[in-house]
Amino acid sequence: MGLKINASEAISKAKEGIKSGTDIAISKAKSIDVKGNADKAIDNVKSVIDVNGDGQVDIEDIIIIGLRVPGVQINFPELEVYKRHYKFVPMDLEA
Repeated sequence: MGLKINASEAISKAKEGIKSGTDIAISKAKSIDVKGNADKAIDNVKSVIDVNGDGQVDIEDIIIIGLRVPGVQINFPELEVYKRHYKFVPMDLEA
């Protein structure tokens, strides 16, 4: 008793299986909402970075995040704005 395999039949069944699997993969790929997922990801990043809650990621948020990092500090005498307006700063508010 031997097992006979028809090569052309095996090849055609393999082609059908590959086509069926490919069709399923393509239909699933088309059903993924890439734009919606990207928008959700952007909103999540904005909600984490928007520390002051004004709806925008701006320099204030970056400064607040930076000040939360251990070892980060602002050296006020080196800031150009501080130098220009130093004469208007009351002595009790100096850093």
